[in-house]
Amino acid sequence: EHVFAVTERWMDPNGDGDPSDGIDGWRLDVANEVGLTFWGDWRAHVREINPEAALVGELWFDGREYFEGRAFDSQMNYPLAFPMIEWLGGALPTVELPAELDRVFAHAPATNLAQVNLLGSHDTARFVSKMMNPILDYDRGAGLGEAAYNRGRPSDEAYDKLVLAYAVLTALPGSPMIYAGDELGLWGADDPENRKPVVWPGDEALTARIADVLTLRQDAELGPVLRFGAARWWADGEVLVVERQLGPTRVRLVANPTAESVEFKGQTIPPLSFRFSQLGETGADG
Repeated sequence: EHVFAVTERWMDPNGDGDPSDGIDGWRLDVANEVGLTFWGDWRAHVREINPEAALVGELWFDGREYFEGRAFDSQMNYPLAFPMIEWLGGALPTVELPAELDRVFAHAPATNLAQVNLLGSHDTARFVSKMMNPILDYDRGAGLGEAAYNRGRPSDEAYDKLVLAYAVLTALPGSPMIYAGDELGLWGADDPENRKPVVWPGDEALTARIADVLTLRQDAELGPVLRFGAARWWADGEVLVVERQLGPTRVRLVANPTAESVEFKGQTIPPLSFRFSQLGETGADG
């Protein structure tokens, strides 16, 4: 009863039945440590107050048992972060990444489009530091107690991988999520260093590079395709290809995670870089 009352307090502060002056949704911490039966009842309560409220669970594993009306609309998508880190860290060949993406996005379209896609968080080392320590686990073993952990300023290559990673998140279903400071160049190990103060303004050139990618989702023509379009992906040699389509409009990302230039359909993709293209109905670049 207390939790339900708190829910009402924040979703409809003045109790007038109009939720427009309340919060728009919830992110539920360590959600798997609370019973699914409770979350089902709570979801019904939330939907009575605001049928449009977004519900996101913090789940480090595939959350299928919580989806499709049972509890949450989506999750903090750690199951995507794991293969992304391995891929850009050199532990997962590009040819194996599409199968991993198939497993991550093996849900109903409404769930896939609502996933909250992240690379790191307040519970992990920073992405760029992961790239400097690729043999360590995603979370455990990446803390200050590791004598061999490289906690120094990451290389330019690590930051190129960060921008490339956000390009892929821009192209995939779901919403890209930035852990505050990543876009400013912040680096560091696991707890407590990952919660250190954010330096402002940070690396302004890096911020601009990441903004150039993420704001494609706000583009008048490409944005709807990247937010709502059907998705497919495949490996072509060393590159990852992600294609989105909404109606007749298609957008293609070609991502090169290697240290060498590669060729794709007559295009040269430089090392650790990517290309977005709008495709005509015949498949030609636009």
